[in-house]
Amino acid sequence: MNLTGGRTVLILNVCALILALIVSVEATFIDYRIFGWLRPSDWLFAFVPVTAMFLVRNKMFSIAFLSLYVGLAIQMCFQAWSLYSGTYRDGGAKDPLGYMGIFLLLSLVCLVAYGAFYLVDSIVRVCESIYR
Repeated sequence: MNLTGGRTVLILNVCALILALIVSVEATFIDYRIFGWLRPSDWLFAFVPVTAMFLVRNKMFSIAFLSLYVGLAIQMCFQAWSLYSGTYRDGGAKDPLGYMGIFLLLSLVCLVAYGAFYLVDSIVRVCESIYR
């Protein structure tokens, strides 16, 4: 059984893990600059999508989530830079890391859907082997 899903998927997932580290550092910086304290959930939530990527081990899934990680890292980099340079304006949002929450929710929905499809596929295979 191939636990990594192939060399390409492993490389994509490792790149996503590196981006998750970058996103978690950016989230920690943004939280500390805006709120004055650190919320552990913000840097922990950055690793949920990459965990889903390592569990699913699908090339298209990894490419899609890696591109989302790149977009999130770029957006958070601009936000952190504007905080650092003093040009940040509060847009009235409750959470400055709003896109990270959407990304977390999307990855959890995809992981649950993958688990459901895997369970249904396993049940179908067992039923087919019994009734042959």
